[in-house]
Order: sequence, then structure tokens, then C-alpha cells
Amino acid sequence: MLALLAVYLLIGVAAVAAVRWLRRPAPLGYALVFWLLPIVFAHPGFFAGRTILPVDHAMAVPPWATLRPVERRNPNLNDAAMQIAPWAKAVRIAWKEGSVPLRDRWNGCGTPLAANGQSAAFSPLTFLMFTLPLANAFTLAGSAKLFLALFGTWLWLAELGVSRAGALFGAVSFGLSFTMTPWVLFPNTAVICLWPWALFAVELLAVERAGGRAFWALTAVFWCWAVGGHPESAALGAGFLALWLLGRMAWRDLPRPGALLGRVALSGSVALGLAAFLLLPQALAIAASNRLSFAEDFTGRLPFRLTPHGPFWPNGLVTPFLPRALGDAIDSPMIEGSAGSFPEMALAYFGIAGWAVALGVLRPGSKRRRTEMALLLPGLIGLAASIGQWPVFEAARVLPVLRLMLPLRYFAWVSLAGPAVAAFELDRLRTDVSSRRTSALAHLAIPLALAAYALSEFRRLRPLHRAAGGQASQEEAITVALLCLGLVAALLLVVFLWPRQRVAAVSVFCLSALTAAELLYQGMRLYGFGLPAQLYPDTPVLAFLRSRPGPFRVVGEGSVLFPNSNVFAGVEDIRTHDAVERRDYVEFLNATCGYPPGDYFKQIRDTNAPVLDFLNVRYLVSAPARASPAPKWRAVYSGADGTVFENRDALPRVFAPETVSFVRPPEGAAAVTNAMIRFGAAASTVAGTSDWRRHAYVLGGAAGEARNGAADITGYRETANTISFQAKSSGAVTTLVASVVQDRGWSARDDSGRRIETSFANGPFLALHLPEGNRRILLTYQPPGFAAGCWISLVALSGALMLAAAGRLRRSAVTPGRWGA
Repeated sequence: MLALLAVYLLIGVAAVAAVRWLRRPAPLGYALVFWLLPIVFAHPGFFAGRTILPVDHAMAVPPWATLRPVERRNPNLNDAAMQIAPWAKAVRIAWKEGSVPLRDRWNGCGTPLAANGQSAAFSPLTFLMFTLPLANAFTLAGSAKLFLALFGTWLWLAELGVSRAGALFGAVSFGLSFTMTPWVLFPNTAVICLWPWALFAVELLAVERAGGRAFWALTAVFWCWAVGGHPESAALGAGFLALWLLGRMAWRDLPRPGALLGRVALSGSVALGLAAFLLLPQALAIAASNRLSFAEDFTGRLPFRLTPHGPFWPNGLVTPFLPRALGDAIDSPMIEGSAGSFPEMALAYFGIAGWAVALGVLRPGSKRRRTEMALLLPGLIGLAASIGQWPVFEAARVLPVLRLMLPLRYFAWVSLAGPAVAAFELDRLRTDVSSRRTSALAHLAIPLALAAYALSEFRRLRPLHRAAGGQASQEEAITVALLCLGLVAALLLVVFLWPRQRVAAVSVFCLSALTAAELLYQGMRLYGFGLPAQLYPDTPVLAFLRSRPGPFRVVGEGSVLFPNSNVFAGVEDIRTHDAVERRDYVEFLNATCGYPPGDYFKQIRDTNAPVLDFLNVRYLVSAPARASPAPKWRAVYSGADGTVFENRDALPRVFAPETVSFVRPPEGAAAVTNAMIRFGAAASTVAGTSDWRRHAYVLGGAAGEARNGAADITGYRETANTISFQAKSSGAVTTLVASVVQDRGWSARDDSGRRIETSFANGPFLALHLPEGNRRILLTYQPPGFAAGCWISLVALSGALMLAAAGRLRRSAVTPGRWGA
């Protein structure tokens, strides 16, 4: 716990130091408040030895579920336990063994790791997390994200000229909003927490020439966006920034907009170039992924009309104000009328008090600042895109990259623009009250109208919640909302009755405290805070598997040892549950043993399929007291935590089949990333193979079947990015087949440095063509696009250094030397 506090303190000190390096004030009082609020949010992790990770999800998966009965608190956190934490573990294992985390060897016969953006393999936050055990590291990461969101928003608003008290309210409203707290364990918030920092740096850049401190600060923020672990959120942040600048240009709120846009574009280009080593592999991995097909299919089924229409999802006007109105799947089951999961539908919520203040933009009074009006552009567009309002929704459907995104994600724009508008409105209100330009009725109309709206929606949806069993939770939610609105009305009334600056300032601080308390309550209830020891602990069946001589793979029956969880057990599985799982590999599994590509939680349908022999599956892990599913499976372990069956027919990871059929790709399919398509009509023949030792299908060469040479394979070793073995082959050329996924990232050489020809076998797997002899073979892996991306990053680094040197020369030409002019 002391280490957690120390590293978290270091992050706070570094943030303050960075602001002062940018020659801007960083009041320690405000910084301390922003540093303490995340500690309040995650206090069991700081002071009670708990973790914010949902270990209840880990303990609900067999074989861990056999240790003790567990009830999952928040089903919306499933991916945090089943994907995010295991990928973080795989990254740690790779770095610890001295490998760059380019490949995840634990699942799917080898899947992308760094090219899976959500692994955040190169994120600065990931490296900070290495200072702590994994369970505690997630508490650190979550707290750091909240702190950065809070502090960055305050800096941005203060730079825009908002009073410090108003900026405090805006910072609390965004930093603890439902764009942040329900998602704090996910990589998207590692990017979103830096959105305000980019906006802050852009404000500084408006008065600075390219090459100065603000330029490099913005470049660093953009680079952190790129490597932060969620390219979608980086693109979404860029969209908000573009609309924000466009709105300010439209309102003539930017001095020399052309120059500023040029500096921002240059900064973004440098950052993208520096991150190309990661972004290019990610783009290629996404293009070849099963998830892309799923996203394209989902997008294609969304409504699209050229004629004017109202919102496709009218309830999207409810959840920004009442986030639990359609259920939260925790205490209140989801009801009819939902358009996604609770965290997605609630993204636009930044506190009912925040909304009561932000809607003051509708109130008559003094003239609003142009900067505030420009904020309405991204806010309203984000709202319209999320609820399906013409024509914004249709325009969003054709945007590159973002068109594949779930439309509800645009709610995040509302969650950032809304608090900023609220901050401006508080300052305008203080001005109007002091000059008597507004009335008490105008003050009270908005919270009272919100209260009436909340009550009407509660009554409208109450029958559905009563039927679902969530009425008690909904009554609690409406009570909290009405209480907060009542307090907002009371504070506004106080400001009107005693129109003094000191009273107004105290009231703003009270509003900030109210908003912080309500948002902390709403966010903290989402997390159970379990014991770190319950994050996939060891069990006897897992210890048994690790004691077996390798290499081998396992397959879990049903949900046993669900994919990704196996990395904590230290065993490799053929199944996947991955954002960038390859489409051709999933199609191969589906064709050979039943693995439906469209299922989110996929399971092997036929655990007796012959293809498991080829995939080096030596063990089937099943439930306790399970009888053998077929003669090929012999029970070798039986305990209270599960049963293990051994497959004595499992083939080695690398072997030489007796015969090989060489396949020519169909016309125009040579460059296709999907290996099953490149095999053409032969793909169905591959899927029907019953004896994988006897025969293999290999892409290339003269079409036809040939007798293969024999090979003796010994000394097999595998790390994240390398495979090595001794191969003694006979025959002029011997084709080796490896049950390792080939995405064109593998290359091979022998111990003399001579390159070994590689190809594709049995669809998406690796084939090697060895000349006769006895040699050590070394396979090395780089994800497609990694080498080209590294060259681009190197060029970008050279350009950045030259730009920095040129900027230094310009400054030295006009700045007195050390000894004066």
C-alpha cells in the first residue's frame, strides 16, 4: 500500500512539474484536491489491501469457481477480468523474459499482443504499473486516469479564462463522469483522460510558435493517445478537437486560426510518425481480424435514411440525465428500450447537478462568451450521433474508422463539452447575479424542470422495472437525483438572495462538493473491491498441468479455463477471446471443430475433433467428475477443481507430415490476408482432414501431391517472439508444418544465418521448407507492418530532432545570451 501511494504521488508531482515547465500556474491546493478524489474513489485499494479489479469474475470461471461460491457484482466488468487483466499479464511475462511483447503465445496458437491495441504494451501507464503487483497496479492505473482527467480539465478551463472555482466544478463533473468511472479499468480511459490535456496544450500553442514547449507537450499527449491502448478513443478525441476548433473558427474566437491549425496538424503528424511502429501493425491486425467482420456486419444493420427523421433511439435523451433509467444490470435488470450495455448508454452522464448548471445556457441574461458557444458544436453533434438523429447520425455512418464504432460512444463528447459549458455558465451566473440581470425564477426553473422530467420518466418506466425486479434500485436512483436537484435549487436561491461575490464563490464550491459526492457515489457502487489473492489463484489442477513436460496446448470444455484466463495458469490454449483474433484462424476452428465466429463468448463444439491432434492439444480440461468424452481421452487427473484428460495422439508443435499437397491460390487471392480464402477450394478439403500426421496442405509450389521427406525435431524452445529447434531432415526438401499461426510475421534462418523459406500450411499455419541436413532453426516474429512502422518512427524522430534544433536556433536569435544582451 505504501508503494501504491508513493507511485501515485510521483504521478501527481510529475503532472504539476509538467505544468510549471509549460510556465503555467499549478495551484497546489487544487492539485491536491484532484489527487485526493481518486483516493476517495478507490480507498479500499489504498488502505484496505483490496483491488479494484473485479476478481469476482475471475473466481466465477472454472476451475476457480470450484474453490468457493461467487456471485458477480457487476457483469459489465467481465472484459476487465477476462481480457484486459490477462493481456496485461501477458505483456508483463514477455517483458520479464526479455522479449518485446509482440505476440501473445498463450491463446489461439499465437495472436497479436502489441498489435492488439488494448494490451497497451507500450503505454507509459503500463510501465508505471510494473512497479506493483498486477492487482494493485490496476488500482494505481485507475486512480491515475481519474487524477489526470480532473487536473487536465481544470487546466484547460482555467486557460480558457474560466474562474478557478468554475473550473473546479467543470473538472469534477468530467473527471468523475460516467465517461470515466465505469470505464476506469479499460484502456479507453487511458486515452480519454488525456483529452483535456490536448485541449490545454492547444490553447498554449495558440500564442506560441511551433517548436516551443506547448508544441512538444501537445506532441507528447498525441503520442500517448496513440500508444495508450485504444485507437478508437484516440480517433474520437481527434474528432472532438477538430469540431471544437471548427466551432471556434465559426464564432471567430481564434486569433490566426490558420497558423494554429497548421501547428496542431504538424504536432499530430510528428506524434503519428513516432507511434507508427505500433499503429501500422495495429491497423493491419484490425484489417485481418474477426472483430472487423463483426463490426462491419453490425454497422450494416444500423438504420440509414436520407430523408429527415427523429432519433432512432429516443431513450437516448433519458440516460444522459438518469443513467440507470433503463437498468444497470447490477441492482436493476436491463429493460426493454435499451440500445447497449449500461456503461455505454450512461456515457453522457456528468452528474445531475452538472446538467442543471450546464442547461443554464438556455437561461436569459448576459451575453455568453464565444468560446462557450463553440463548445455546443461537439456536444450537440455527439448527442445527435448517439441517439440516431438525422442528419448527424447518417454523417457519422460514413466517417472513416469511426463509422465502425458503436454510435453510443459519441456520448463521450457530451460528457466533456457539458462540464465545460457548466463552468462557463457558473461564471455567467455570478456576473448576472451581481448586476441583477436575472431573476430567481430563471435560477430555479432549470433544476425544477429537470426534477419534473426525472419524475415523469421514472413513472413511465416504473411498470417495466417492477416486472423486472429493479423497482427498489430505481426508487433509490430517483431519490438521489431529486435530492441533488433540490440542493442545487437551494444553492442557486442563496446566490440570488445574497448577491455577493463571496457568497457566490462559496456556493460554487458547495456545488462542486455536491457533484463530487454524487458522482463518487454513482461510480463507487459499480465496484466490489476484492482481495488480490483472488485474481486467478493457483489450484491443484493448474499445478498438475504445469508439471507436465511441454510443449503442449490445452482446450477447456465449455467455459472451463476460459480463453485468456489461462495465462494466469501458465498454460497455452487454442481458443481465443480477443479484439484482434484473426478471422482465418477462427474460420479454421469453426470448420474443423465448431467455433462460431459470430459468438462473443465462443466455445469449442466438438472436443473429439481430429484437428485437436494437429493443434498440439494434449489435455482436455473439464468439470469435476466428468466421464471421458471419447476413447482418445484418458483421464490423468481428477479432483474437486476439475478433471484432466490426456490425448495420446497429440502431434508435436512442429513435425513433417508424410505427404504434402501443394495448393495454388485462386486468381487474385494471393494478397488477401485471410489464409482460408487463399487456399480456395482446398480449404474445405483441409477442414475434412482426419489424419493430420499423414497429410498436409501447403500453399505454393507446383500444384499436386508429393511424398515428403522425414525429419527428426528435437530441442524445441518457444518464447514470445522466437521458436527454435534442431531439425535433422532427409530428402532434397522437407516441408515442416507447425501449429503456429502465420500472419506473415514469421521468418526463419538456420544456424549459419541462411534464410529458410516459409509458407502457409493447412490454412493459417506456418510451413517451413528445409534442405537436407542437420541444423538449428530459429524462427523470429515481427507483426506485419512492424519493420516499416519502425522506419517511419525513426524518420519522424529525426524530423522531430531537427524541428527542435531549429526552434532552439530561432529562440537563441532573439533571446539574450546567458550574460545578457
